[in-house]
Amino acid sequence: MRKSILYRMTGSGTKCVLSLVLWVLMSFTGALAQSIEALEYQYDAAGNLIGYTRSVSTGTPVIDSVTPGIINRESTFRVRLTGQNFAGSSVTVDQAGLAVLQTDILSNTELQIFLSVSDDANLGPADINVVSALGQDSAQILVGERLPIISTNPNPILLTVGANPQTVTLSFDQPFAVDQVYAVRLVDDGVASITTTSMTLPAGQTEVTLDITGNALG
Repeated sequence: MRKSILYRMTGSGTKCVLSLVLWVLMSFTGALAQSIEALEYQYDAAGNLIGYTRSVSTGTPVIDSVTPGIINRESTFRVRLTGQNFAGSSVTVDQAGLAVLQTDILSNTELQIFLSVSDDANLGPADINVVSALGQDSAQILVGERLPIISTNPNPILLTVGANPQTVTLSFDQPFAVDQVYAVRLVDDGVASITTTSMTLPAGQTEVTLDITGNALG
């Protein structure tokens, strides 16, 4: 039996977590079996041990889900992955403009990463890779345009019940290089209503209009 030990310290607020990862190689009658054991020790601010968790991986990491499925340029996201055999793993991304800032192995079946997306990251699908000594698995996440800052005219929007629809102009802080299509909905369609469920901001433009009708006081 051969063992190598890796210690990793992470901290968050008043809690400090010491991760002890044991890479264990065991030989049985000429066949090589491989497993990874991860121990997560939790300490309070005074340095007292308050608990630990133990996870064992006996196979290649498997990714079942990635949440959220869409991330946007010029933002940082906390992305949650669920699956199997995450103990002792690391996470990488293969697309320029994306960077993994932090990886937290929450259990053998769940991890989270903090993912930074630059303003020039490639749009479209990007691979997230979970890698361990036993293998790796990949899943895709979709990179979308940055989230716009939108203002309205008039502001505030005051509607009269039973009156003709009021035209509202939505102004975007910056234009986009290609057409942008947005889903549109009202929080309470009993109070007001619109006649469309989507709107398109043409490339190079910063304004689009909607007609809103007041239906009831609220």
